[in-house]
Amino acid sequence: MAGQHAEEVNDTSDIHSFIVRIWLEETGLEARHPDWHGQITYVRSGERHYIKNLSEIPEFIRAHLKI
Repeated sequence: MAGQHAEEVNDTSDIHSFIVRIWLEETGLEARHPDWHGQITYVRSGERHYIKNLSEIPEFIRAHLKI
C-alpha cells in the first residue's frame, strides 16, 4: 500500500500547477474604484497571461485542464 501511494505521488501526468500573482492598482481618480490586475502562469508550458479582471483566472485554468 505504501508503494502504491509513492507511485501515485511520482506520477505527475495528472498534476497541473499554476502561479497566480495579483495586485491592486490605485491611481488618481481611480482610487475610489481600484482595479485588480495580475498574471497567471501555467507552470508546465511556461505560458503567461496578464489579466485585467479576476474572472479571467478560472477561464485560463479551465482552458488548460480541458474541462
